[in-house]
Amino acid sequence: FPCPFRGCTQAPFRRQADCDRHFNMVHQDDSKKKQFRCDYKKCIRHAQPFYRQDHFRDHLRDFHKEDLLRRGVRDDAEWWEERAHRAIYDRWWRCNRCLVVRVQIDKYGYTCPGCNNNCEPARQTARE
Repeated sequence: FPCPFRGCTQAPFRRQADCDRHFNMVHQDDSKKKQFRCDYKKCIRHAQPFYRQDHFRDHLRDFHKEDLLRRGVRDDAEWWEERAHRAIYDRWWRCNRCLVVRVQIDKYGYTCPGCNNNCEPARQTARE
């Protein structure tokens, strides 16, 4: 799948989805891109948004140590020990699908009010 942008020298993509992502990330104006801002006020990425949701998820998981599970990967006890206790013990969880909502357990339980996604059982168990 070749990039439809005239003059782009990027090699063709194997999947249409990859071509679409390339076009949107490289050739679209930043003002038209969906932005994901880190909600940790002291984080530098609070002012500098992510334009890809997967990069934002990685940032939350790796930099802030939130317990956002990877698809198809079973995380071991060491991984759980490295997670930020503020996320697990402050009675909230972040939806792994939409990422933009800190879901307060006492108000919404384990269903995201933004997209109706349910919190994964392993994450629920960590909070009990």
